[in-house]
Amino acid sequence: MVSVDFSEYTIFYRCPIWWQNFIIVTLKDHKGSTREKHATLDDAIAEYNGVIIDSSYSADSVSALEFETLDDFNAFKLIWTIHGE
Repeated sequence: MVSVDFSEYTIFYRCPIWWQNFIIVTLKDHKGSTREKHATLDDAIAEYNGVIIDSSYSADSVSALEFETLDDFNAFKLIWTIHGE
């Protein structure tokens, strides 16, 4: 298991570009509730063998990302670095 600490990113635009691209593209046409938004993100990152760990103080804040392997994490970063709009 590979864990990526997100606690230092308190503002979206300070997050790595691969994370920004993932969020923007994945939620581009999202019109549902916050619960549905979270489910969409959870499903999308699961395709890369990853999990979003919400922070304990806010469900809208990401505390960490976890991937099954380093290769899964690197593939996720590579794809979302070049897949942005």
